[in-house]
Amino acid sequence: MKFTPIVLASLLSTESSLAAPPVDSDGDGIPAHVDCDDSDPTVRRPLRQYLDSDGDGYGDRSTRVHHCGMLSGYVRNNLDCDDTDSSIGLPLRQWLDTDSDGFGDRTTRINDCEILSGYVTNRLDCDDSDSSIYPGAEETYDGLDNDCDGNVDDYATLYVTDVDYTFIGESAGDAVSGGKLVDDVNGDGTLDVLIEAPGSDLGGTDSGTFYLVTDFSSDTVSLGSAQARIIGSNSQNDFESAGDTNNDGYGDLLFGVYSDNAAYLFLGPLTGDVNFSSPDAMIEGEYMGGLAGYDISEGTDFNLDGYYDIIITDAYYGDTYIINGPVTTDINLSSANVKLSDIYMPGQAVSSADVNGDGYPDLIATSFYAVSGLFCTGDAFILHGPLSGTYGIADSDASIGSENDEANFGHEITTIGDTNNDGYDDILIGAGSDYVMGGSFYGSLNLMLGPISGNLTSPTDVDSYIIGDMEFGYYGHSYGDIDGDNNSDLLIQGSDEKTYVLFGPVSTGTIDSSEMDLTVEDYYITSGGRDFDGDGLDDLLLGDSDSDLGGTGSGAAYLLFGNNFY
Repeated sequence: MKFTPIVLASLLSTESSLAAPPVDSDGDGIPAHVDCDDSDPTVRRPLRQYLDSDGDGYGDRSTRVHHCGMLSGYVRNNLDCDDTDSSIGLPLRQWLDTDSDGFGDRTTRINDCEILSGYVTNRLDCDDSDSSIYPGAEETYDGLDNDCDGNVDDYATLYVTDVDYTFIGESAGDAVSGGKLVDDVNGDGTLDVLIEAPGSDLGGTDSGTFYLVTDFSSDTVSLGSAQARIIGSNSQNDFESAGDTNNDGYGDLLFGVYSDNAAYLFLGPLTGDVNFSSPDAMIEGEYMGGLAGYDISEGTDFNLDGYYDIIITDAYYGDTYIINGPVTTDINLSSANVKLSDIYMPGQAVSSADVNGDGYPDLIATSFYAVSGLFCTGDAFILHGPLSGTYGIADSDASIGSENDEANFGHEITTIGDTNNDGYDDILIGAGSDYVMGGSFYGSLNLMLGPISGNLTSPTDVDSYIIGDMEFGYYGHSYGDIDGDNNSDLLIQGSDEKTYVLFGPVSTGTIDSSEMDLTVEDYYITSGGRDFDGDGLDDLLLGDSDSDLGGTGSGAAYLLFGNNFY
């Protein structure tokens, strides 16, 4: 009989479908011939297992066996990298470290018994293409998260490598230590720079010189080519831009010389060499033997008559004076338009600000003595403008004192503009030895937000209590909107030639120097709060008395535009 292919295929299919299924008595899906116990559905195939010779819980992949029960000395895994050494177990998880900074890229994990070349055993790098970015790296001010903490430029350090202008001491030993951005002395429509060189010998050994720079055609200025030199100024204590005291369109300069019991006013324009002993106007102390000129303040139009006025203290007799502009000839402080005088001697430091928002500048003066009479505890007193006549501290609209004996509260006052942009000026008051820790005195800065009124106490009533070394309370406080957010930023001189920056609005409460938003290394702030280049951002003048650019110890100053912080 012959079968056609179709019939044959049909018969084969029928025969296959009639074959007996595999035996699976316990119904666990495992045929009986490979089931370790076909009567128990919980027992299935033989176990794959590996010899663990060193007893570390990890097996040798080359020793695989299958058995229905676990054999003695065997384990279920084959992960041991060396089964002769119990200290060596699982393969190491590792990540590629492309930039060789010791931290791996989390997307590159592999497992291997050996550390492969270029790999590390962590995955903590947040940018494996840049060796300067890794956990714990120094946070530098560059717009990057250098330390991988998720925050950009927090508590950062700025290393100034590219300044906008450099001012080099004229000679070795001049010790240029900075200066100030001052009003337009030569009338060309831009701010000018006044540089201090206390070690200059132009008028005799260490007689001192101030250099006025009004030509900025070169970004490197040797102070020997400055447009004006005020020679013989080593006895000065303070210097400020006086504004335009005679309203002639030129900025004027004011120098406080407490050793002469006087202040000296130089009217713009200034060119060539000027002798410090020949000012346009000398402001003499009211009393013989006084210390008039101990502190002076930047020019302010207190009575809003269009002329800048002069604020000056006598630290010996403890008086503060205001002389209304114009000032063009010598004058004695007995003729001052405003005088603040009291037995508690409010003549240590002085400034002005509109802390009550009425449009008139207010007078702020400090005393070494607290109202309690304790020497060197200190108080600050505020008189709201407009002002005329003689006042005592009982006439103050506000006072601020320290809770701590010998705090030197009020050693320095800085008007800092409006740090929180609420329409009221704020003030910063320094205390050089405000608290003791570990047997050492530490300074503080006390931020008071306007409006300010009543009798207040530091640190209880201050808005921000900024603590650091003694330098914090004594020197170099300034301000300026250097990051372009319309809030004033605090610029603080610390020790070791560092400048600290707190960007406004400044947080309230206690702030430690380690919590500064930015540290500028190797330079100290000498001036801020002025927009030199007209870009809407305030600029900084920094000092470096250790510079040797003009010879050993010549010193140098640097102008740094605000766009470095924007």
